[in-house]
Amino acid sequence: MNFATMRIQPFFLSILLLLTVFINLSCEKEKTPEDQPEIPADSGKYIVTYNQSQLITSLNGYRFEAAFGTAEPLGYPYLWLQFADDYNDSIRLVLLNQNLAKTITKYMAANCYNGSISRKFEHGTFPNDVSNSMSFAFDHPGFLLFWYDKVNSTITQTGTVFGINAQIPQIFTGMQQQYTYRFLNRFLIRYISGISLWPFNYGNWNDEAQFVATSELSAPKAIGHYYDETWSTFPYDVSHNMYSGFFQSTNEATYAGIAKGTVNLDTIWLNNHPPDWYNAQYCQAFMDKAGDTLYLGTLINVPNSIQMVASLYRLIEGSGQMEALYSDIPLTFSASFFRKGCYYSTNGNGKLVKINHSGQEEILPLPQTSTSVNVRFTRNRIVAVSTSNDGKRLEVFSKPY
Repeated sequence: MNFATMRIQPFFLSILLLLTVFINLSCEKEKTPEDQPEIPADSGKYIVTYNQSQLITSLNGYRFEAAFGTAEPLGYPYLWLQFADDYNDSIRLVLLNQNLAKTITKYMAANCYNGSISRKFEHGTFPNDVSNSMSFAFDHPGFLLFWYDKVNSTITQTGTVFGINAQIPQIFTGMQQQYTYRFLNRFLIRYISGISLWPFNYGNWNDEAQFVATSELSAPKAIGHYYDETWSTFPYDVSHNMYSGFFQSTNEATYAGIAKGTVNLDTIWLNNHPPDWYNAQYCQAFMDKAGDTLYLGTLINVPNSIQMVASLYRLIEGSGQMEALYSDIPLTFSASFFRKGCYYSTNGNGKLVKINHSGQEEILPLPQTSTSVNVRFTRNRIVAVSTSNDGKRLEVFSKPY
């Protein structure tokens, strides 16, 4: 055996190994920016605003209010409208913007009118993954936003006061899991039972006394409330500034009525069917006020069935007498909102439907856009929302009822 050959072999093996590695590296595909998407650095800006529509094809009587987009479409791609209200003919909105991992949620509160955004604030973060269980209310004169987070038991005030950003959460433990509630300007109203209400004044951070909403001796089959938030007397006595409309069935009679505080203003007799013919799980009552007219709407199951019928009553304040505008109209859609004595909803075809004071259904036009349109209802306006197909742009339109 040639010992010189044995000494040379390891040298050639090393050279061959190096050549193989070099060839493999040379044959690898060069990675492009598309192969390695880079999430942008956090700019601190999440929601941007626009003053022109890109989605609208026909307004159909609506007014374009504002458009929004996400400033970081890779880092924070999820944008949606969470809450809407109106004030002095303008629209006030709360928009949420969530990051790609769905672990951080940012928000913006904005005042919009005719394509212009006159006021807005965005600072701090928003409770993540609980927005569907939260309620909101604006303190309109101060342009402050309050939200109640039932999951984390907090009431938070946000806004900009004298140029200083403020986001102040406070723990609120006065809510039991079984309570239903309504969150209003200045008040969180807890429904303890069918007729017992318990207001919490979060402006003063004080509980008010529980009270019974009507003079009924037992919980009605259905009850709805209207809160007059325009009263100015301190300390804003809820029990004397609230109207209730109810549908009741007892062994003596079946009737509908309207009350203010604990005083029944008037009732109207309907029939003498046994009370167990009406299912409280199905029955609903709605209450609203327009000028000096109180409207009570009831959705009641046909006795011993699940078929629903709608009725509408009114009482002109001070007249002391209720009257039926129509009774027992078969319901062809699920009513989701009641305003000025009219029921509103969207049917299965994406159309906005209204039942007017005569009990007739009307199809109301919506803005025509290049994408679908969703509807929200505020106190005085119908709000239509269109979102681009990629979800990165959101546009808002509105019209009065």
